[in-house]
Amino acid sequence: MESGGEFLRRVYVHLAIAFISGVLLYFMLLGMFEMLMNFKLYISTSYTFLVFAIAFVVSTVFIEHRSSNPAQPYYLVGGLITALLITGVFVSTANGIMLTLEYGFPSQEELVMQISILTAVAFAIIKVIEHRMRGY
Repeated sequence: MESGGEFLRRVYVHLAIAFISGVLLYFMLLGMFEMLMNFKLYISTSYTFLVFAIAFVVSTVFIEHRSSNPAQPYYLVGGLITALLITGVFVSTANGIMLTLEYGFPSQEELVMQISILTAVAFAIIKVIEHRMRGY
């Protein structure tokens, strides 16, 4: 059984991580919505390719390192898929932040409601991922 101090520390850490993830999720969804509805990107193509290149190298080396059979080049496909996902998240989040800087936040009540919902969603996603990673 955990002591009261350890329990509170875990609550604070989970709350902080969920809140930060909820805010990032807000910006990501806002940027994705702007890209899909208005076809507008605020970040230049050169930065997008830079993020992709860094993510591709790092994810490919990570997957190759954890691979049981590094002689097969399947880690390149895994690195490509991971790099595409990381690049998409980065571009949509940056797009959402730039959109917010240009047009400002919505009303306070609407913003608090959206971030509250996304914080709860982020916490649920984190817990599902944490539960699935226990076997590894």
